[in-house]
Amino acid sequence: MATKEEKDVVVAELTERLKASTAVYLTDYTGMTVAQISLLRREFRKVGITFKVYKNSMVKRAMGQIGGYDAVYPSLNEQTAYAFATDPSLPAKVLKAFQKDSEKPKFRAAIIDGAVYGENQLEALSTMKTKDEVIGDIMGLLLSPIRNVLGALQAPGSNLVGAVQTIAEKQNYPFTIHSTKLETVPMADVKALAEQLVNLTIKEANELASILEIDYGIKPAAAAVAMAAPAAAGAADAPAVEEQTEFTVILKSAGANKIGVIKEVRALTGLGLKEAKDLVDGAPSTVKDGASKEEADAIKAKLTEAGAEVELK
Repeated sequence: MATKEEKDVVVAELTERLKASTAVYLTDYTGMTVAQISLLRREFRKVGITFKVYKNSMVKRAMGQIGGYDAVYPSLNEQTAYAFATDPSLPAKVLKAFQKDSEKPKFRAAIIDGAVYGENQLEALSTMKTKDEVIGDIMGLLLSPIRNVLGALQAPGSNLVGAVQTIAEKQNYPFTIHSTKLETVPMADVKALAEQLVNLTIKEANELASILEIDYGIKPAAAAVAMAAPAAAGAADAPAVEEQTEFTVILKSAGANKIGVIKEVRALTGLGLKEAKDLVDGAPSTVKDGASKEEADAIKAKLTEAGAEVELK
């Protein structure tokens, strides 16, 4: 079995991944082949997402150290692979595309900025905007031509002033509205306002956009589209090839020295005798997932020395 020190290393790694991620997706990979898991991992890696198998007990320990994950604990069961991302919708898009050819893995849950999404919400997650996109929509309104803003202010029954004031009060922004005039504020306060906007969670940013559109009928202006256009123009550029940093060690065959390979597998994985024997008997099977190049090479060398045929993916 893994030593306490080895477990502590895994928990520390998980803690850092959780802190760096806006979204964590939980998937059940039961019944997937080694080839399918490797293919899905490559699809995630293409868009900068880490997809890795962890023991649920280790994940729960890491989540407990950070706090705020209690609502997702009931989903920490079965064979779980985790996707860690900064874009809340990107993992859902990868999963939906992969599921066109296979019903697996099963989406179990996602936690995004503290909010938990269940297994029936994958479609909604795939269309969720990032926080930057929502703030971009809001900025599109703020940066619309001044004549449109003035027209809205001067229109009979205009509610733009009320909308801005409501948001200002709710978010404690440093300005107030009198009639149709927005009081001038120091640049330092404007910067504080910008900082508050940037620090909104995805949920808060969406709520702010909803207040503008649903309660007050104010929709993001075309400026948001214009701002996004330069980025779209460069979309045709070929993406840089990302160097592979994580590898899967696959036992293809135990060879003639099956007992020796089982012993080596137990030593490398911390599995019990039955679990190690099942892994060897089930070859091809995954011995280690998400290993560094150095660790993968070391595991391959030990198993090969014991007489096994090993492959790295």
